[in-house]
Amino acid sequence: MNTRHSRQSFLGDNSDVVLIKSRIGIVGLCGGGSHVGQQLAHIGVGKIVAADFDRVENPNLNRMVGSCP
Repeated sequence: MNTRHSRQSFLGDNSDVVLIKSRIGIVGLCGGGSHVGQQLAHIGVGKIVAADFDRVENPNLNRMVGSCP
């Protein structure tokens, strides 16, 4: 097991392979979704499909990870 993914041991000895081969969908990327997406990337999920038709605007900048004016 890759030591980077050792905390995901609940997925088994090949958790790094399980994560890399995973495809996760996120609907909504504002407050919660942007944080979930960031964490999925940190644990090594291979493909993240994100959908949100909203726009980044000043009132929601403080809730969206990675957004800027």
